[in-house]
Amino acid sequence: MAGFQTVTLWSLRIVMAGLFLYAGAIKVMSPGAFLADIESYRILPYQPSLIVALYLPFLEIALAIALLIPRWSRPSALILSAMLFVFLVAIISAWMRGLDISCGCFGKQEVNTNYPWLVIRDLLMLGASVWISIRSGLKDTPNVVLKE
Repeated sequence: MAGFQTVTLWSLRIVMAGLFLYAGAIKVMSPGAFLADIESYRILPYQPSLIVALYLPFLEIALAIALLIPRWSRPSALILSAMLFVFLVAIISAWMRGLDISCGCFGKQEVNTNYPWLVIRDLLMLGASVWISIRSGLKDTPNVVLKE
């Protein structure tokens, strides 16, 4: 059973890393389009939206790489879980306000947003990242000693 769990854990790490590496790369190549996607949510003012558009893609890429390094997989999965939760809240907020947006997740998408699919997809990704963070265990995390 331990072998199956190891294979499953690594498979999820690879899939999630691939998704976030792709998502980050698409956004790095089109920061203006990503900025427009962020602004379509009507949550953040322009300046914070610009900062998110410029830096979030690089964070996604860094976390994707860290997810593949056993020592850093747990911390990166925890950060990805927090990010996915924020993304989920933003998508549900746009849905509840009746906005027809391109989610900005994986580049430009069609209008007529399929909100149920976006919510299900993000919940699945959130579940995977939480599972990775739980299963990676303390032995995979950096050794941090807090001194008083």
